[in-house]
Amino acid sequence: MRSYMYGADLAIWLWTVLFRSSNQQVFNVGSEDAISILDLAKTVREVLRSSAAVRVAQEAGEGVEPRRYVPSTKRAQQDLGLKCEVSVQEAIRRTAAWHGYRPA
Repeated sequence: MRSYMYGADLAIWLWTVLFRSSNQQVFNVGSEDAISILDLAKTVREVLRSSAAVRVAQEAGEGVEPRRYVPSTKRAQQDLGLKCEVSVQEAIRRTAAWHGYRPA
């Protein structure tokens, strides 16, 4: 499980932390929306209207907890008023368009 943040949101967050936070104050940066790699791949396929197959190369072992990297950004939200403006779906659309991809 991971979280993803659109680059423009990341830039806003980093500049805001740099210029509006006090010295020695620590903030996590990112999205609190957890998504698995499999679900992300399916979302990319859906958003880009692709017929590409999504395959899992290796299933997690039975009883193995998935690794998580999803930061708590409550302090950044409360102290600096930050929030993610761009959804994962919109980030995929914008990134694809930037690379010249046009859905079928």
